[in-house]
Amino acid sequence: IAEDVLDLLRLEAGRPRFGADFGPETIPQEARLEEKEADALSFDKGCFLGQETVARLRFRGHVNRLLVGLVSESDVSPGSSLRKDGKDVGKVTSAARSPLLSGKTIALAYARREHASPGTEVEVVSGERTAPARIVPLPFAPP
Repeated sequence: IAEDVLDLLRLEAGRPRFGADFGPETIPQEARLEEKEADALSFDKGCFLGQETVARLRFRGHVNRLLVGLVSESDVSPGSSLRKDGKDVGKVTSAARSPLLSGKTIALAYARREHASPGTEVEVVSGERTAPARIVPLPFAPP
């Protein structure tokens, strides 16, 4: 399978990729890696680096940003900013045109928690170009 097709399938499934959508500086809960569907984080196993921070968030706190899905009629590119009411509220990490969604652009992005609800309308800003987008639930494609 071609790498771009594999990446599109990953995006449609709402799966973040290490290096593109999360990295060593990302808290697993931000990338939704502790959710059952992700099956990427277990609290039943032994100790691991960063366990205290991850457990503290799970039982006592919340993250300030979350990985979200975006849908736009316009082209969206990784690195673009998300804006709501003129304020930066996030950043696009991966994007592609989806044949499954009639050629609309789908993207993964991080959005501030207060703007991460499905249905939230945002602007995607890349240089001088802006495009309207809507935050949607993940995955984009049914399992």
